[in-house]
Amino acid sequence: MNNDNVAPTSFYRRGVRRVWLRAGCVEIGVLILFLAAPLAVPTMAGAAQTEDAAANDSAPYRFGVFPHYSIPRMEEIYAPIAASLGAAINRPVRFQTRSTFARFTADLFEGRYDIALVQPFDYVVAHDEYGYLPIARRGEPLSAVIMVHPDSAYQSLADLSHTTVALPPLTAAVSRLSLFALIGAGILPERDITINYQRNHEACLQQVLIGHASACGTAANPVRFFAAKMKTQLRRLHETGAIPHALFVVHRRVSGADRDRLKMAILNWPQSADGRNLLARGKFKRFVPAIDGEYEIVRRYLRETKAK
Repeated sequence: MNNDNVAPTSFYRRGVRRVWLRAGCVEIGVLILFLAAPLAVPTMAGAAQTEDAAANDSAPYRFGVFPHYSIPRMEEIYAPIAASLGAAINRPVRFQTRSTFARFTADLFEGRYDIALVQPFDYVVAHDEYGYLPIARRGEPLSAVIMVHPDSAYQSLADLSHTTVALPPLTAAVSRLSLFALIGAGILPERDITINYQRNHEACLQQVLIGHASACGTAANPVRFFAAKMKTQLRRLHETGAIPHALFVVHRRVSGADRDRLKMAILNWPQSADGRNLLARGKFKRFVPAIDGEYEIVRRYLRETKAK
């Protein structure tokens, strides 16, 4: 049976615990990650300021995007999307991101974003604990792809034993999926492999290209961007099991009318030339309505990895 298609077993749990300890987290930090809790305690002052801004019809909405690319590339992709969303609701929308996943997630859980594009593991916590509602997700499923240099001899995950594997930040969805796949193949990070966490997907792929890592666990979109930028093709060694993809969410303080208009604008991008340009710039295919129940598989992963 392919272990990629099931929630992690107790064997996975032991391996993931070792991964997080190996990453240099103190015990309480590991516990926080296991519980998928926020990386900073939400502040009442920050939440109150954002609530006041939402109540003011002329104040810009804050649109946050998890930092999966370099900031210049994020600006290139998401500033035009912010403008499109603003036009749909006749209200300014300002794109924002952070330099690290941890800082972005802390802002998200503090409620600082009115609209956000988030990865699945952050979504379930943001929805269940911090008042965010799903509106539209990427139409294709999300899986991690483990990429190697085209000239390498690696043919399976087992071949990566006793090498270094690069990953995006520890909390990234594809990092978790990659770790589950490695552990499912019997490769324990503390024992069999060294994990080298990078700032973002581009940096992860760069590690393979320059020979500092044997493989990188990432997603299909960053691979396409990287190939276009670097004029080179890495080789796909493995693709993990899939979960629902990244999604747009809105905070519950955003009015129902604005939620509906934002959702329709995103879903209708394929119907106009401007919308198709937005999708092409981000190398997105399409977005479809997001339903919270689709993310139960992600909650299952989180329950399994935090279980004693």
